[in-house]
Amino acid sequence: MKKRILVLLVAILCLVSFASCKKDTPESLYTAAKTAMDEAEGFEAKAIIKMDMKMGSTSNSTTVEMDVKKNGNNMAINMEDYDIVYVDGVMYMDMGKEMGKFKMELSLEDFLDEYGMTMNSSDFPKLTEDDFKDIELKEDGDVRSFTLTLDAKDIKEIVDETVGSMVEEGTDVDYSDISLTLTFDKDDNLLDYSLKLKMAYTQELVGEMSMDIEMRYEFENPGKIPTVSAPSDAADYEEMEA
Repeated sequence: MKKRILVLLVAILCLVSFASCKKDTPESLYTAAKTAMDEAEGFEAKAIIKMDMKMGSTSNSTTVEMDVKKNGNNMAINMEDYDIVYVDGVMYMDMGKEMGKFKMELSLEDFLDEYGMTMNSSDFPKLTEDDFKDIELKEDGDVRSFTLTLDAKDIKEIVDETVGSMVEEGTDVDYSDISLTLTFDKDDNLLDYSLKLKMAYTQELVGEMSMDIEMRYEFENPGKIPTVSAPSDAADYEEMEA
């Protein structure tokens, strides 16, 4: 009888203060992040792509950074050399004083194919419960993070969409040393998404190529939807055909 009363009291305490009884796990955080990414009406982030390339005795490093805002189907991308804004089916491109400003009507599908730096659940590999075995949830104050080691089959579709254009169609590509690190705040908001891997292939013209790649999103103001609107001087943009 006493044991039943104790169990009942614990259950009541958990209902009254669910947060104190709930225990986040890497799998629960991962699943929630996938769902939240599809349900979110928008986000603001810094997107970073780093590539260390080697071809024979030659090596080269490249880093591309851009600020990305998304509000529904409207998006804004800011880079060092140009700004792109897509609002209500029209893309505005400011390429600086030398190149000028242009605008064109463009379907959402075509815009995403060419320029879309956005995220949804397709950027999260399809994983099973076994993939999270022995994965440690690290805590540093209010920040939590974990790292997953992945197989090539888990990330091939994601990477092909990002860097696949650099490889000739039909080329066999080897992916290795693949890891995905996700970082969350105390409210389970995703703060940082970092996918790292090695990519190697051989092509007739360039020979053997290898690249260390990191694709990263650093999210800002989680939970808030940024404003995305056409440029104030949109009327001054020159009309272009797609």
